[in-house]
Amino acid sequence: MGTLITLLHMRRLAREDQIPYDLISQIGSVTHIESWVRERLIYTVDIPVEVLRTTSNIISNIRNTGRFNGDCDDAAILVSSICMGLNIPCWIVAIKDGILDSNYSHVFVEASYEEGRLIIDPTVSQDIEIVYSSCMKVKV
Repeated sequence: MGTLITLLHMRRLAREDQIPYDLISQIGSVTHIESWVRERLIYTVDIPVEVLRTTSNIISNIRNTGRFNGDCDDAAILVSSICMGLNIPCWIVAIKDGILDSNYSHVFVEASYEEGRLIIDPTVSQDIEIVYSSCMKVKV
């Protein structure tokens, strides 16, 4: 139940703030979202407490410094907001790494566009395939 509540909270944060038009026009299309976010993300683990950043907080950091600190959930919130700004249906997806893992350990965004489904995850290397034993999705 905790993961579902977190995903619903992430969805609320993604819907809460509009991505400014000038940033949407910089990104252009769904296929450019991952690289645009990756170029601005300074991956920072939330220890010991998980912190979910708002889209407006992330955008403010990008405007002030060109970068933002965050982890996979912060990137997923930003990516979801960008998808909404581009009118692209998307889902926030939480995954379990292995069969024995009882906790969901990673999140990313899955977007739907004319060519099918696209996984958008700026927190992992582009040459890594995401493999998981189970997932939970929330439509944004």
